[in-house]
Amino acid sequence: MEIILLKQYKNLGKPGDLAQVKTGYAKNYLVPMGIAQYATKKNREALKQNLDILMSNHQDKLNDAQEVKSVLHDKIFTVIRNASDDHRLYGSVTTKDVHQMVSDFVLNAISRKLELSKSGIDLGPGIKSLGMYGASINIYSNINANITLNVCRSENEAAINLANLEKEKNKNLKSKAKSDSSTDTALDSPATEGSSYQDTVTESVINESMDAEDAILEE
Repeated sequence: MEIILLKQYKNLGKPGDLAQVKTGYAKNYLVPMGIAQYATKKNREALKQNLDILMSNHQDKLNDAQEVKSVLHDKIFTVIRNASDDHRLYGSVTTKDVHQMVSDFVLNAISRKLELSKSGIDLGPGIKSLGMYGASINIYSNINANITLNVCRSENEAAINLANLEKEKNKNLKSKAKSDSSTDTALDSPATEGSSYQDTVTESVINESMDAEDAILEE
């Protein structure tokens, strides 16, 4: 089925572009969500007359999205949850939870109501345990912001996690600086891929914060 895009969306194109998609995808998602309209003769004629307006609105939304990204990117959000002794959450952190937190933050930060779809929030495989998690927020079009979710059982544990995260960042920066210094003469050598930064930080933060929590409880 042929559609007319009303906004830039993933790999389909920019506003005003014609795209071929599966009928069900158009009828059940793209058209109801206002992302596209059917490429009928009437809509094609209307597109010719309104393309300038469509592109102007698109540019305004891009500018707004960049402003949102400027305050949201790299932000750390604290998420307080009850959890078992083995750190498993009673429940999980959902896209609905993150949507509410992010929307409230943006509203308070720049007095702007965020038009954000829950489908634009990527939590990876899901959040069912305590720890530090990265999440990607699709604000509009191809503009994304990365945030961190500090999932913990108390404000005190949240503070410990943040302190450990800062320590881990500094440790990695020092390690990188040392590595760069020792490889200045081998810039053309292929890089070796290691474990992800997120996994390393999460594991370290969880272990150190839990040890600190246990020490506090023993006192």
